[in-house]
Amino acid sequence: PDCIQPYVNIAHRNHVAKFLDAPIAICTIDQVMPVADPRRTFHLIATLRLMSSDLILDEVDSFEPEDLVAIGRLVYMAGVYGRAVVLSSATLPPVLAEGFFRAYLEGYKVYAKTTGDSPVIDVGLFSDVGVNSVTPVDNVDAFKVEYSNACEKSVETLRTTKVLRKACYLSDSDIGVTETLKDKITPVFKAVLNSCLCVQENRFEVDAKTGKHLSIVLTKFAHIKMVVAF
Repeated sequence: PDCIQPYVNIAHRNHVAKFLDAPIAICTIDQVMPVADPRRTFHLIATLRLMSSDLILDEVDSFEPEDLVAIGRLVYMAGVYGRAVVLSSATLPPVLAEGFFRAYLEGYKVYAKTTGDSPVIDVGLFSDVGVNSVTPVDNVDAFKVEYSNACEKSVETLRTTKVLRKACYLSDSDIGVTETLKDKITPVFKAVLNSCLCVQENRFEVDAKTGKHLSIVLTKFAHIKMVVAF
């Protein structure tokens, strides 16, 4: 109704001001994805935020393949605006790292051409297992070499580190998934549950007072719907 329209506008303006003025904006990726898909006017607000902010994406490898394409466009736009991008993940496959770098590089080339800056990008690779490097890179092949070296160094460090946790790998044959069951999750759930029970039987601590066996098994799924179904 017209009688409440002024208050709605004020609330909207306050919301936009908070989003744009905050020194650090912590939000879901949906808040900034309109930058990569400017079909609605809200992309202007998200674009203004990205133009003045560096972009940090956490666990980017947990998204679905179709989502990664859209996120690649977001990374490209961050490059166009000359902003830094940080991908935070302990399990970022080389193919994804290369894809995101390629997207950022193409975007940054646009920025460099517009501003007259050098198209060379400082690529930083850091981890808690010995990788700590910043290297100027201006092409995908050079990035692939740097990323491969960082991965190899991490693996070598882990091989000499005391083992604190052990994992169990389940293949398709272990799970019993056939071509007709590729889209069914029940066999997967059963295999995971059986694996948890096996771990519980073989790895445990014995309580000194009661003599009871204690073991804790953590199962992680990427999506809430999978957790609910399990």
